[in-house]
Amino acid sequence: MVNVVRYDTRAVLSGHPDDPYGAVGLPIYATAAFAFSSLEEGARRFATGEGYTYSRAQNPTNRALEERLAGLGRRRPRAR
Repeated sequence: MVNVVRYDTRAVLSGHPDDPYGAVGLPIYATAAFAFSSLEEGARRFATGEGYTYSRAQNPTNRALEERLAGLGRRRPRAR
């Protein structure tokens, strides 16, 4: 038996990262910037685009939304 995830299920669950605190809903990260453990880490993040640097460029809330929309677009049911 193939386990097919319905469109409405993907709309609710896709793009939701595992939360270290067990939150069921997606938390909203209301921050402008993110801390780095070292100057080298900050330079690497800005150079490669890996991780989060500045909220207007990318943040966990926007990333989850992007993943959710991409998941919906790949298997959207045909209009009848």
